[in-house]
Amino acid sequence: MAEMLAIQTKGLRKSYRSPRGRRVAVEGLDLEVPRGGVHGFLGPNGSGKTTTIRMLLGLARPDEGSIRVLDHPIPQDLPAVISRIGAVVERPRFFPNFSGRLSLELAAGATGTDPRRVHKVLDQVGLQERADDPYRTYSLGMQQRLAVAATLLKDPELLIFDEPTNGLDPAGIHEVRETIRELGREGRTVLVSSHILSEVEQVADTVSIIGRGRVLASGPVVELLGNRASRMRVQVDDATRAAQLLVADGLQVTLDGPALLVEGAADPARITRLLAQHDLFLRELVASRRDLESVYLELTDASGLRPASERGIVLPPLTPVVARTNTLSHKPEEN
Repeated sequence: MAEMLAIQTKGLRKSYRSPRGRRVAVEGLDLEVPRGGVHGFLGPNGSGKTTTIRMLLGLARPDEGSIRVLDHPIPQDLPAVISRIGAVVERPRFFPNFSGRLSLELAAGATGTDPRRVHKVLDQVGLQERADDPYRTYSLGMQQRLAVAATLLKDPELLIFDEPTNGLDPAGIHEVRETIRELGREGRTVLVSSHILSEVEQVADTVSIIGRGRVLASGPVVELLGNRASRMRVQVDDATRAAQLLVADGLQVTLDGPALLVEGAADPARITRLLAQHDLFLRELVASRRDLESVYLELTDASGLRPASERGIVLPPLTPVVARTNTLSHKPEEN
């Protein structure tokens, strides 16, 4: 099993000294990242993602537990495996007046890498046309892609990116997302940490969702989403009456602006038939698949965590609806 994994941790624990005593950043983390493709490492800010990455790279030592990266124990075998790993864990830094090409040539020379790889990695990250322009003229997205190019110089098997789209505008996010997706297609293993679940959902093949230093769920994205029933977005003239009828029929109903999100109906005909029987006719009925943010909310609720108190997670603006006799009461979302 271990040889099928790019990364494996067992019982990983790390705490730090703080003014209020010891603060636990990672608590019993069992992480498994399969070889090949993009693996999303997801959780709110403060959930232990960066601390875990620092331990994977030998930048911090765990208090307890074990780490294997590319089937080598870390930190014991780090010198033997570090050349097979590339990582971007902080904002990239290059000389502002040097071109992207010159920056990579200097990096290649410093690491003893074949200088012919510079041309190849510039192609890989889509910077060939701007390779001879000064670094200071690059957008944030281009700067991040140049940092990725620098990690590719040694042709690593495993790439680790910590919040790679942080601070980028939509164009920069798109650029970095496409670069990550292409790296995964090449057969490399790419570990991407992020607190923006919807972003990672677009590039990840597998994910691990963590909260307060421990794994809440892990597996292929399609399985994590597929195990949750699809929601139906329903819009009628009288949403209150429709919600009462649907709840009374055993369905789960959530307000979403002027529409209702309905869960529990495998066949949409059940919804159309029920509402039509009471002279409520549909203006909209669209299947809405669960996303990773919804899965995260379910997991944290089941684990007794309160996601609204966690910094960095964007919560969907949903308000549960409860129908009682002839009244409709709204309860605030249990965060």
